[in-house]
Amino acid sequence: MKNILIGVLLTLCSISYARDMSQCSAISDGDQRQMCRAQASGNPNECGFIQNNDLKYLCTAQVGNKKSDCGFIQNNSLRATCQATTR
Repeated sequence: MKNILIGVLLTLCSISYARDMSQCSAISDGDQRQMCRAQASGNPNECGFIQNNDLKYLCTAQVGNKKSDCGFIQNNSLRATCQATTR
C-alpha cells in the first residue's frame, strides 16, 4: 500500500497540470491513467472509471473542485494530500 501511495503522489505531482491526453497513455496503472485523463479533460465524470475508492474520491475532489469529497477517503495520508491539493 505504501508503494502504491508513493506512486500515486508522484503521479499526481507530474500530472497535476496535464493538458494533453496523450501524456496519460504512458501511465501503466489503470487508475492513475484514468485520473490523468480526468485531470486533462477537466471532466469529473471520468473519475467514475477509477476502481480504487480512495483515488476515485481524490479525483472527484480535485477535478470537480469538491473538497468535501476528501472526507470520504479512508487512507489518512491520501486524505491529507487531498485536503492540501484541492481548492
